[in-house]
This record gives sequence, C-alpha cells and structure tokens, in this order.
Amino acid sequence: MSQPERGLLPGARDDAPAFPAPAALGPASEAPAGAEVDPAKPVIGDDGQPLVGGQVELGAVTCLTSGPPGSSDLSFAIYRLPTWWGDELGEVTLDFSGSSGVFYVGITDYNRGCWRWQRVDPGGAVCTLVLHASRWAMRTEPPDGASFLAITAPPVSKVMFRSAHCTVTPHPPLSATAEDLGPCPVRFISFMGCAVCPPGGPDERLYAVCYDYTGPVFIAEVDPHSGACHTYPVPRDDHFVSLSTLGKDGKLYFALRESRVWFSFDPATKRFTELGKPDAPDFVFATCTGADGRIWGATYEGLALVYYDPTVGGFTTACRRLDAENSYPRASVEWHGRIYVGIGPERCGVMMFDPAAPAAPPVEILPEAMRKPGWASVFLDRTGGLLLYYLPVGGTQQRYTIDDSGNLTLTASAADGLRLADGTAVRIEGNNEYVALSHPTGEERVYFDCGRSSTQVFKLGNGPDGYVYGGTYNCLHLFRLDPQSGKMWDLGNCSRTNGEVFSFACAGPKLYIMSYPQGNLCVYDTRLPYALDAQGMAGEGEDDNPRSLGKLGNFQHRGLATLVVPDGKVYMAMLADYGSTTGSLSVYDPQTGQFTINQPFPGQAVAGLALAGGKLWAVSTWRLFKWDCAGSKVAFSTKPVSAATGTNTRLAVDRNGMLIGVYNGTPSYLYAFDPVALRTIATPELTIGAAFSMHHLTLACGPDGLVYGLTMNGPGGNHLYVVDPVTFEPRTLWVDDTGYAYDGFAFRGDEIYLARGSHVLRISLKR
Repeated sequence: MSQPERGLLPGARDDAPAFPAPAALGPASEAPAGAEVDPAKPVIGDDGQPLVGGQVELGAVTCLTSGPPGSSDLSFAIYRLPTWWGDELGEVTLDFSGSSGVFYVGITDYNRGCWRWQRVDPGGAVCTLVLHASRWAMRTEPPDGASFLAITAPPVSKVMFRSAHCTVTPHPPLSATAEDLGPCPVRFISFMGCAVCPPGGPDERLYAVCYDYTGPVFIAEVDPHSGACHTYPVPRDDHFVSLSTLGKDGKLYFALRESRVWFSFDPATKRFTELGKPDAPDFVFATCTGADGRIWGATYEGLALVYYDPTVGGFTTACRRLDAENSYPRASVEWHGRIYVGIGPERCGVMMFDPAAPAAPPVEILPEAMRKPGWASVFLDRTGGLLLYYLPVGGTQQRYTIDDSGNLTLTASAADGLRLADGTAVRIEGNNEYVALSHPTGEERVYFDCGRSSTQVFKLGNGPDGYVYGGTYNCLHLFRLDPQSGKMWDLGNCSRTNGEVFSFACAGPKLYIMSYPQGNLCVYDTRLPYALDAQGMAGEGEDDNPRSLGKLGNFQHRGLATLVVPDGKVYMAMLADYGSTTGSLSVYDPQTGQFTINQPFPGQAVAGLALAGGKLWAVSTWRLFKWDCAGSKVAFSTKPVSAATGTNTRLAVDRNGMLIGVYNGTPSYLYAFDPVALRTIATPELTIGAAFSMHHLTLACGPDGLVYGLTMNGPGGNHLYVVDPVTFEPRTLWVDDTGYAYDGFAFRGDEIYLARGSHVLRISLKR
C-alpha cells in the first residue's frame, strides 16, 4: 500500500497520523444524493461492513470518540464523496461544530489508498472547514472521479461530523460518433413459401414471399427457365413474414410478423390486399389452405389456430391453444378435410383439428412414447398422402405415413415439392439466388437477382489477426472486415450447418466459432488460407481450414457465449431450442476432441461467461455462479438482483475485476458483483431502455477495461452506453434513432463495431 501523502493543502501539517486505509475502497452501497454527504452512511467495505473503527456512533450526526489517554485506539469513518466518473471536485465544506480536541480529515482518490490530510483544531463551538481539493481527488485515467473522505480522531478527541457539501464540476468522460460502413458482403434472401402460378402452360412463374432486412417484405416473381425476376414490396414496413400458402382462388396468403397483419397477393394483377389481423395473440408462422378455401394459420408461442375466409372476409379463432406444452408450429397442412399441425420443441407432436367439429378439442396423433423433446413436421407426399418428419433430440430423422385413423408406418417417401407443368421438380434457394431444376440427368441451376438487401448480420467478434469478423443470419457465412479501410469480404460458410453464428472466441491465432443449429463448433486458423470443402462448408479433416470440431447435439443449439480458459479448453454457454428455457455449460477439450455437457441448474439456460481472477464465472437464466472447472460443479451461486423479475442475459468483467451483468424484464437492471467479497455492490436500473433478450450480444468489455452495453426502446431510440466504473450506472454514448441497433460487439482500439440489420456500424469514441 502506498504511504499517505502529507502537506500541500492549506493549513496541512506534516505530523498527521498515518491512517490505515483499506487495501481497496469500493463505492458506497448507497451513494449520497446530490452534492451532500450523509454522516450516517459510511462506505461499505469488502466484508460488507461499514468502514468505521473505534468508538463511533452513527446517526443524524456521526460522533467519533477516541480511547482514553495512552490508548492506541484510533476512531475513524470513511465516506464516499458525490463525485462520479469524469467529475472534478472543487471544494468540500465540512461542519464539525461541537467537536473538541485535535483530529484529522483526509481525502483520497478511488482505490489508491493514498490520503492527503488536514489537521483540525476546533478551538470553539463552531467549526467549519473548507478543503480546496482541485484535481487531487481524481485520477487522469479511468476509473476517475471517485473521491473519499476520512475522519480520524486520535486519543482524547471528540468529533461531531454534522454535514459535508461538495462543489463538483461534471465533465463527460466519453463521447461517440457513428458511421455506417454499409451492408455486409453476404447476399441471401429468405424465401418463406413458394408457389407456381398459373399452374401449367408456358407463362408459369414462381412466386415467393421473402424476408428483407432493410426494407419491407416482398414478393419475388421468377421465371424458372430464364431467371428473369421482378419484385413487389408489401405496402407495410414489416421485415419478417410467415410461411405462405396458395389459396384456391390463385392468390398467395401470408401474415406479417411484427404487425400480425395478413395480406393476399394476386399474381394476375400484381396487387396486394390488406386483410386485417386475428384477435389471437402472437404472430402466425405456419399456414395452409383448407378444403373449403379457408386460409388457416397456427401462431408461434400461443399455438392458437385461426382462419381467414376469403369468401366473406374476417377472421375466426378456431382453437385458442392446440397444445399446452409446446410453442412452435413447425408446419401445417390440410388433409382429408382436417388441419394437421406439426409442433415442438418441448415435445414432438402432431395436432389434428377437424373444422367439421369445431367444438371438439384437437387430437394428438403421436403416441406418448414418441412425444420426446424435438420436432415434428407434416407434409404431403407426391401421392397426396400425409407424411410425418419426426426428429427427437439426440436421434436421427425418421419418416412416417399417417392414415385417417392416425396410425403411423415407417416410409422412405419424401415430401412433395413444387413441380412445373412438365413435371420437373423445382425449388428456389436464397444462397446466390437460384432456381434448382431437377432433371433425370442431374440438377440445373438458373440464377436470378432480386436486387434486394444483404442478409442480416447476426454477430460480430474480434479476430486474433486484427480483423473484425461477422456471421450472418439464416445463411451461415463468415465475413471479414478490415478496420483500417472498412472493406469487407465474404469468406463463405464457416460450419457444417446453415443457421447462424452465435458466438466467437480467440485462442492464439485461432478463431473458434459456435453456430446454430445443434451447437456446431468450428475453428479457423487465421494464419492459413480460408478453404472450404467440396460442399462449400467447413471440412472435418485435420488439415481443413475452417474445420468442424463436431456438434453438441442433445437439444443444445445456441452457443450464446464461447470462452477459452487458460488450460485451452473451450467453454460454451448454451440455450436449447425454440421456446425452451433449458441449456447447459458445455466444454470442448482440444486434446481429446471430446464434448462434455453440464447442466448446472436444470431447467435454466446458460447465457454468459467471464474470467475473473482466473476463475470461470457464468450466468444462468436466473443465477450468477462460479464454476469449478476441475470438479465440473458449481462452486458458488447467487441471485445478484433480488428485485429482478426477468432473466440474466449477459456477463462481462471490468478492469477492476468486477463482474457486470444485466437482467432483462420490466424494469431491466445492471449489476456489479465483487467476485472476491462474493457480494453485489450495485444494482442500477436501466432507465435508458430495456435490456435485449439473451439471444443478443449486448454487453461486453472493451480493450480499455470499460463495459459497454445496448438497450432497446429507450428515450429517442436504442442506446449504446458505457458502465460508469465507479457508480456502475449506465451512461449513454450514442442513440440510434432508427430503433434497430441489433447486436454487438467487436472492438478495435477506440472503435466499437455493431450490427444493425444487414449493415455494420462503426462507433468512434473520443476521450
């Protein structure tokens, strides 16, 4: 510990006692309001107790009484002065009226243990002391701005500390400007259902409903033979859409996700008709056309079954809840007058609803033995039979035919796709935008161009080679960004899947990439050329680069955070499938090539990872915990914000070793947790917006040791903030008034890179 500094302030003497300052002074558990200091609220120490000593009485006025003559007892109390990060302390006015005997007042800056003392001799009933602190109490580099006051009473003294008032000049510690670097270089259009119109004849065209990340949903009209393409934007600003279905009237029907409004599109007139929206909650995902021409839709999460009647207009909710356990309608189909919906992921299921008997409850087709966690999807095969695709967790996909009585028979049949007038099977792909025509001699690709946006940027991360890397959504490509030039390159698929990158981790020259689905872990050696295999994916051989290391499987789909610990093992914070709150803390051992799945808290996902003091810390859905890597067990756990009703979403560690986390919900909370003292030291509410869900990487520590975060729906838009290293309050750096700052984070020096839709933003910090 540094020795106390003496003198230099007006009236200071060099004979002040060496005050035994604690090794670390944390912020007060309750920061003083305004510029006042409450004498009854000293700083809380690392042990959770007030930093006071000797004969000290706390109340409206703090009384310090030293021991008898000759005693070595030293009475003291320490207070946090109301200066925050970036503030300058001018002077402190202290009222010690009623004190007797000589005592000392000291000021220190944050966490240094170096004090500057003032000797005080009251000499009367009224005693007011003014300390001109100037810049003494602040550091020149973060964390700065925090000041502490100490009062000490040597033997045979009595100090009556009545009040303190501080003059503070605030200074913004950071500012930020944003630059849009443009769309990522990866092109991919998500086609949510496709139809051939008009069926038969030389003028047949493919009509597909498509996602768009920078504009509204649109219809793509594609000539399957020439590749000629025209697009028609939906007259609404939604970016996401349900699966579409072709009505018996020759129109395409679909539902928008954000607004829940339904539309039809007439290929003959190229016109949209807005149909309104049902009263059922949640958005429609799976649609199909009934035998009587009604358009049926099954909703996500609520699993309601609704229909629209084109002949009379209007919506009807036929079933409020198809299944009480599941949340996702994978696919729906009409067969023999009934509506079948394949569901998951909590338990595989096929629900049958009979429109002829609307009062009857839906019927579960699958036997109980098959109702395992996983997915069930329903289709029609080429003969018009009902086909089930069944994929339980940890198993392989099986196909069954279903008869009218609900009996299942294993089959090798496949779902029937689109066919042209001559019987040619055809499908439309978003990767490079082509139509695939299947001929007896092989597959022919007819390329087309929608002229629309890039795909969405899903995650960004730092590479070990000085570049920023990004992963895209629903088209799993890796792209590289040069921070110096702002140029981006599409590297191609970096895994064995076609989902999205959920997290990155660096270890030496290697970049580990965790992607959806099935928890696919890959590694890319940035020193070597990027070379995909013959299928355009990561290879599985020792010399492949990138190389797939395998899949976690077992329902562990989303690696929300990935971290390499000092012994070289790769830890992954996992979330399971749609609608699930479960997950795992999984680990990959590069020495053995083996995966291990740990579930610290059954029924909870794991959302964030951080190394503090060489120990692995993590957050589950509701808990913060320390993980014993050697024993593969929880060494400590707590709920850091008792008032929080939401879920833990992310975890970071700042330059002082404090764990910084965030709970979403209403309200959302930040928290700071001391991993040494094992206690929560601050729980500020996020008043600048709500925390994102755990799917989004919205909390991270920069190279300056400061923690940065994102909120949504705050005043004026979404906020990029920095966590004050002293008070742990969020301080806004930049507001995105588009309301669509989606994800982060990558850092290069004083630059932060964020993903917004299909674009990459560069935030430049000024200190």
